[in-house]
Amino acid sequence: MIACNEGPSYTQNELYPWGMLSVTQSAKHFAEKLNSCLDNTDAPTHIRERAVILSKMLDISKQQAWILLEGHTLPDSSLIQKIANEFDVDPKWLSGEK
Repeated sequence: MIACNEGPSYTQNELYPWGMLSVTQSAKHFAEKLNSCLDNTDAPTHIRERAVILSKMLDISKQQAWILLEGHTLPDSSLIQKIANEFDVDPKWLSGEK
């Protein structure tokens, strides 16, 4: 039988010393807005179908589209602009600057 020691205990600030938590929150807010844009186009609600639509619309991989829709990462400014143009929204609103 192998004994497993519990790993060290970390606080939130120790795990995210460079503000990664705020990036995660920003990515989640971005995903909410992106999904809202898709809702306004009557896109299907299933994430896989949305990823296919978004990947074709933006010429990105389905995996990248899924990551954006799930709020795992923020896109770079050029992709934010491309998305804003596709959905006719302000890129500052989409990125959370407004």
